[in-house]
Amino acid sequence: VNPQHLWTNAGARPGDHLILTKALGTGTMTAGVKRQQLHEADIIEALDSMATLNNAMDSMTPDLQAAVHAATDITGFGFSGHAVQLAHASEVTLHIETANLPRFDKAFYCLEQGFLTKAHRTNAEYTTPHIDVSSLDALHNLLIHDPQTSGGLLLSVAPDASQTMLQALRLRFQAAAVIGIVQPRQDKAVHFA
Repeated sequence: VNPQHLWTNAGARPGDHLILTKALGTGTMTAGVKRQQLHEADIIEALDSMATLNNAMDSMTPDLQAAVHAATDITGFGFSGHAVQLAHASEVTLHIETANLPRFDKAFYCLEQGFLTKAHRTNAEYTTPHIDVSSLDALHNLLIHDPQTSGGLLLSVAPDASQTMLQALRLRFQAAAVIGIVQPRQDKAVHFA
Protein backbone atom coordinates (compact mmCIF):
# COMPACT_ATOMS: atom_id res chain seq x y z
CA VAL A 1 0.00 0.00 0.00
CA ASN A 2 1.30 3.40 -0.94
CA PRO A 3 1.44 5.46 2.29
CA GLN A 4 0.30 8.51 0.31
CA HIS A 5 -2.98 6.77 -0.55
CA LEU A 6 -4.07 5.40 2.81
CA TRP A 7 -7.58 6.08 4.02
CA THR A 8 -7.61 6.83 7.75
CA ASN A 9 -10.19 8.39 10.03
CA ALA A 10 -8.02 11.48 10.53
CA GLY A 11 -8.37 13.46 7.32
CA ALA A 12 -11.95 14.78 7.16
CA ARG A 13 -12.08 18.43 6.06
CA PRO A 14 -14.74 21.08 6.66
CA GLY A 15 -17.03 21.16 3.65
CA ASP A 16 -16.63 17.44 2.88
CA HIS A 17 -19.78 15.44 2.22
CA LEU A 18 -20.36 12.33 4.31
CA ILE A 19 -21.39 9.11 2.57
CA LEU A 20 -22.58 5.96 4.33
CA THR A 21 -22.45 2.87 2.13
CA LYS A 22 -24.77 0.42 3.94
CA ALA A 23 -28.03 0.55 5.85
CA LEU A 24 -28.14 0.45 9.66
CA GLY A 25 -29.93 -2.09 11.81
CA THR A 26 -28.02 -5.37 11.74
CA GLY A 27 -27.66 -5.41 15.54
CA THR A 28 -31.34 -5.18 16.39
CA MET A 29 -32.36 -7.54 13.58
CA THR A 30 -29.92 -10.28 14.56
CA ALA A 31 -30.99 -9.79 18.21
CA GLY A 32 -34.52 -10.62 17.07
CA VAL A 33 -33.28 -13.87 15.55
CA LYS A 34 -31.28 -14.73 18.69
CA ARG A 35 -34.45 -14.25 20.74
CA GLN A 36 -36.29 -16.55 18.32
CA GLN A 37 -38.75 -13.77 17.48
CA LEU A 38 -37.54 -13.59 13.87
CA HIS A 39 -36.22 -16.15 11.42
CA GLU A 40 -33.25 -15.73 9.10
CA ALA A 41 -35.69 -15.33 6.21
CA ASP A 42 -37.10 -12.25 7.98
CA ILE A 43 -33.74 -10.48 7.91
CA ILE A 44 -32.49 -11.53 4.48
CA GLU A 45 -31.75 -7.92 3.45
CA ALA A 46 -29.45 -7.53 6.47
CA LEU A 47 -27.78 -10.89 5.82
CA ASP A 48 -27.16 -9.93 2.19
CA SER A 49 -25.66 -6.62 3.32
CA MET A 50 -23.41 -8.30 5.88
CA ALA A 51 -22.18 -10.68 3.18
CA THR A 52 -21.26 -7.76 0.87
CA LEU A 53 -17.58 -6.96 1.17
CA ASN A 54 -16.62 -3.34 1.82
CA ASN A 55 -14.29 -3.18 -1.18
CA ALA A 56 -15.51 0.26 -2.19
CA MET A 57 -12.27 1.07 -3.99
CA ASP A 58 -13.21 -1.38 -6.74
CA SER A 59 -16.07 0.98 -7.61
CA MET A 60 -13.88 4.07 -7.85
CA THR A 61 -11.58 5.60 -10.41
CA PRO A 62 -8.21 6.85 -9.09
CA ASP A 63 -9.63 10.39 -9.04
CA LEU A 64 -12.54 9.28 -6.87
CA GLN A 65 -10.22 7.36 -4.56
CA ALA A 66 -8.19 10.54 -4.08
CA ALA A 67 -11.37 12.47 -3.23
CA VAL A 68 -11.84 10.37 -0.06
CA HIS A 69 -10.26 12.41 2.73
CA ALA A 70 -11.19 10.09 5.63
CA ALA A 71 -12.92 6.76 6.11
CA THR A 72 -13.97 4.34 8.81
CA ASP A 73 -16.08 1.22 8.93
CA ILE A 74 -19.21 1.05 11.05
CA THR A 75 -19.08 -2.01 13.29
CA GLY A 76 -19.66 -2.81 16.95
CA PHE A 77 -19.47 0.78 18.27
CA GLY A 78 -22.41 1.64 16.00
CA PHE A 79 -22.76 4.66 13.78
CA SER A 80 -22.48 6.97 16.78
CA GLY A 81 -19.22 5.52 18.08
CA HIS A 82 -17.40 5.39 14.77
CA ALA A 83 -18.62 8.86 13.78
CA VAL A 84 -17.29 10.25 17.08
CA GLN A 85 -13.94 8.56 16.49
CA LEU A 86 -13.65 10.01 12.97
CA ALA A 87 -14.62 13.49 14.20
CA HIS A 88 -12.10 13.39 17.06
CA ALA A 89 -9.28 12.08 14.86
CA SER A 90 -9.99 14.75 12.24
CA GLU A 91 -10.66 17.55 14.77
CA VAL A 92 -13.98 18.40 13.11
CA THR A 93 -17.71 18.14 13.78
CA LEU A 94 -19.93 15.88 11.70
CA HIS A 95 -23.38 17.32 10.93
CA ILE A 96 -25.71 14.39 10.21
CA GLU A 97 -29.08 14.71 8.47
CA THR A 98 -30.76 11.94 10.41
CA ALA A 99 -33.54 11.46 7.86
CA ASN A 100 -30.88 10.52 5.28
CA LEU A 101 -29.43 7.65 7.34
CA PRO A 102 -30.19 4.45 5.42
CA ARG A 103 -31.82 1.72 7.50
CA PHE A 104 -33.19 -1.72 6.83
CA ASP A 105 -36.96 -2.02 6.40
CA LYS A 106 -37.37 -3.99 9.64
CA ALA A 107 -34.91 -1.97 11.75
CA PHE A 108 -37.49 0.28 13.42
CA TYR A 109 -39.87 -2.64 13.96
CA CYS A 110 -37.10 -4.57 15.74
CA LEU A 111 -36.16 -1.57 17.87
CA GLU A 112 -39.82 -1.02 18.78
CA GLN A 113 -40.02 -4.66 19.88
CA GLY A 114 -37.06 -4.10 22.21
CA PHE A 115 -34.62 -6.33 20.35
CA LEU A 116 -31.58 -4.64 21.87
CA THR A 117 -28.07 -5.74 22.76
CA LYS A 118 -25.75 -4.72 25.56
CA ALA A 119 -23.89 -2.63 22.98
CA HIS A 120 -26.91 -0.37 22.45
CA ARG A 121 -26.46 0.78 26.04
CA THR A 122 -22.66 0.89 26.12
CA ASN A 123 -22.47 2.72 22.77
CA ALA A 124 -24.88 5.34 24.08
CA GLU A 125 -22.87 5.71 27.30
CA TYR A 126 -19.61 6.06 25.37
CA THR A 127 -20.87 8.66 22.91
CA THR A 128 -23.35 10.75 24.93
CA PRO A 129 -20.79 13.34 26.08
CA HIS A 130 -19.66 13.86 22.47
CA ILE A 131 -22.89 14.02 20.46
CA ASP A 132 -25.94 16.24 20.20
CA VAL A 133 -29.05 14.07 19.92
CA SER A 134 -31.53 16.68 21.13
CA SER A 135 -33.46 16.56 17.84
CA LEU A 136 -33.69 12.75 17.62
CA ASP A 137 -36.80 10.69 18.26
CA ALA A 138 -36.47 7.55 20.38
CA LEU A 139 -36.09 5.12 17.45
CA HIS A 140 -33.39 7.12 15.68
CA ASN A 141 -31.61 7.47 19.01
CA LEU A 142 -31.50 3.68 19.30
CA LEU A 143 -30.60 3.23 15.62
CA ILE A 144 -27.45 5.38 15.79
CA HIS A 145 -26.16 3.21 18.66
CA ASP A 146 -27.06 -0.08 16.96
CA PRO A 147 -23.94 -2.30 16.81
CA GLN A 148 -23.30 -3.36 13.23
CA THR A 149 -21.88 -6.61 11.96
CA SER A 150 -20.07 -5.97 8.68
CA GLY A 151 -21.59 -2.52 8.52
CA GLY A 152 -20.82 -0.01 5.83
CA LEU A 153 -18.14 2.59 5.36
CA LEU A 154 -18.44 6.20 6.46
CA LEU A 155 -16.56 8.28 3.89
CA SER A 156 -15.61 11.95 4.10
CA VAL A 157 -15.48 13.05 0.48
CA ALA A 158 -14.57 16.22 -1.41
CA PRO A 159 -17.92 17.90 -2.15
CA ASP A 160 -17.30 18.22 -5.89
CA ALA A 161 -16.87 14.43 -6.14
CA SER A 162 -19.66 13.20 -3.85
CA GLN A 163 -22.44 12.76 -6.41
CA THR A 164 -20.19 10.95 -8.89
CA MET A 165 -18.90 8.78 -6.06
CA LEU A 166 -22.41 8.01 -4.89
CA GLN A 167 -23.40 6.84 -8.36
CA ALA A 168 -20.34 4.62 -8.54
CA LEU A 169 -20.86 3.18 -5.06
CA ARG A 170 -24.53 2.37 -5.67
CA LEU A 171 -23.53 -0.22 -8.27
CA ARG A 172 -22.38 -2.36 -5.30
CA PHE A 173 -23.98 -0.64 -2.29
CA GLN A 174 -27.61 0.12 -3.18
CA ALA A 175 -28.30 1.83 0.17
CA ALA A 176 -25.38 4.28 -0.13
CA ALA A 177 -26.42 7.84 0.71
CA VAL A 178 -25.03 11.28 1.39
CA ILE A 179 -25.91 11.70 5.07
CA GLY A 180 -24.29 14.97 6.09
CA ILE A 181 -21.38 17.35 5.95
CA VAL A 182 -18.18 18.04 7.82
CA GLN A 183 -18.01 21.31 9.74
CA PRO A 184 -15.24 23.05 11.68
CA ARG A 185 -14.93 21.70 15.22
CA GLN A 186 -17.70 22.80 17.56
CA ASP A 187 -18.60 21.88 21.13
CA LYS A 188 -19.83 18.41 20.09
CA ALA A 189 -18.11 15.96 17.76
CA VAL A 190 -21.33 14.87 16.05
CA HIS A 191 -24.57 16.81 15.65
CA PHE A 192 -27.74 15.01 14.53
CA ALA A 193 -30.35 17.21 12.86
